Amino acid sequence: MKRLLTLLFLTLTLCVTVSAQNDIYKKCEKEKSVTTVYISKTMLQMIGDGKAGNVDSGAMALLKDKIDNVVIVNTDNAKGVKFLRDLRKNYMDNKNHEILMQINDPNSDMVMFRIPLNGSKNEYAISVLGKDNAHMIVIEGNLTIEDIARVTKGMGDKNGINIKKK
Repeated sequence: MKRLLTLLFLTLTLCVTVSAQNDIYKKCEKEKSVTTVYISKTMLQMIGDGKAGNVDSGAMALLKDKIDNVVIVNTDNAKGVKFLRDLRKNYMDNKNHEILMQINDPNSDMVMFRIPLNGSKNEYAISVLGKDNAHMIVIEGNLTIEDIARVTKGMGDKNGINIKKK
């Protein structure tokens, strides 16, 4: 009976996790030229309450409560770079997005953008495309720009990132 209940629980957990995965993960999971990592809210909840690097415990608790999932996609080959370049272009063309920051230089370009989702949820993406490698990080949840500023306070310069509302 315990085995049956355990198997049933694991099956239900897997079904919920698979149905909760976001669009980027679904598009990348079968692409052999990229490495894709999906981190669910349940896995994020397993993070301890202590300090992680320069992020204090209050900021860690905020992250655990507000982030629904994180997707990380990396590649170091030409096919994967093209895949992520096309993915970013299609994703940004088909979504109502706001560019938060963009950097272009001879070796790579970086775009950070926000896509409003249902209710108070947002999707934040950072995409870095180089000649020989590319990276994309997508964070989905009830996270705001102010939350990001709070979490990054103390990183970089002594004041952290300062974001003021208009």
